Amino acid sequence: TAALRIWVIDTVSVNQIKRLLPGKVRSRVLAELDRRARLGDFVYPPEVLDELERVDDISFRWAKKHEANGTRYGHLPDEAKAVLARVPDLIDPEKISVDGIDDADPHVIALAVYIKNEPEERHEITIITEDFNSTHKKRGLADAAGLFGIPCIRFRSFLMDEKIWDGKEGT
Repeated sequence: TAALRIWVIDTVSVNQIKRLLPGKVRSRVLAELDRRARLGDFVYPPEVLDELERVDDISFRWAKKHEANGTRYGHLPDEAKAVLARVPDLIDPEKISVDGIDDADPHVIALAVYIKNEPEERHEITIITEDFNSTHKKRGLADAAGLFGIPCIRFRSFLMDEKIWDGKEGT
């Protein structure tokens, strides 16, 4: 049987709803994202919602609207610790979390790995992220995900490849 396609989306990519999409196409694109979210195509760890909650905007409201389906795997703290054990520089050690909220990056990768390894169903997993840059202090989410065999794509490329938006309309 064919693998089910699941997209694990990180905080910065959810924020692209607000930053990237021109007003002229936003409602049409959001309608398609809503449809896919209802089908269960998008998942994100609760930590992504915690990060988004800091600003009550269209991106947070979209993730909040789809919370039941989007966060259906719940918190995976042990899996996130395993990610950090392998990639400790995924989190900048000099940054202290605001309000005690955990950095979502290890949770995003942990969720992708967890779903990929689910024995009951085969899933084709891709992380949607804008975090492709690694520095001497912090490894980018995409680099870290690659260590676990998880491909990553930017939100704009996702929209274009899935024929949701051509990247030009409305600009």
